[in-house]
Amino acid sequence: MKIIVKIVLIFFLFNQQINAHSEEKIAYINLEDVIQNTVYGKKILKKLNIENEKNISNLKIFENELQSIESAIKKKQNIITQEEYDSEINKLKIKIKNYNNEKNQLVNKFKQLKSEELNIFFNDINPHIEQFMRNNSISILLDSKKIYIGKSESDITSEIIDLINIKFK
Repeated sequence: MKIIVKIVLIFFLFNQQINAHSEEKIAYINLEDVIQNTVYGKKILKKLNIENEKNISNLKIFENELQSIESAIKKKQNIITQEEYDSEINKLKIKIKNYNNEKNQLVNKFKQLKSEELNIFFNDINPHIEQFMRNNSISILLDSKKIYIGKSESDITSEIIDLINIKFK
């Protein structure tokens, strides 16, 4: 008899539906749109694009120089001795290694610059977003990339873009 009572009790405990009603207001925002569609974000993206174009231009010049050296060596291949040819090839390999090191340094510097600029951007806009959240009783704000599906009324991207454009003219 005790076993039957325990089984029935366990059955009722696990079979109860638990309904959670929350008073918390949750919203989401598309951070990429905020960066791309605000005046402040466009300014940062423009700065990053200028730096990136400058880096690409410098690397293209270096790359063209290496290609011209390589073609000059190929033209001399049958004219010069094997020792001179090997010496020229070794010099070219050193220049290629320097090119790769330069390229890696520029990529790392650009990544660091991008990270710093975006950190500054988000540090500047966060107080305004927090104030918006307090004013609109929003307790949680999520990035829309992490949301599978949600009500369009919960998307506050356009309001935040307008707010940032007003605050950072």
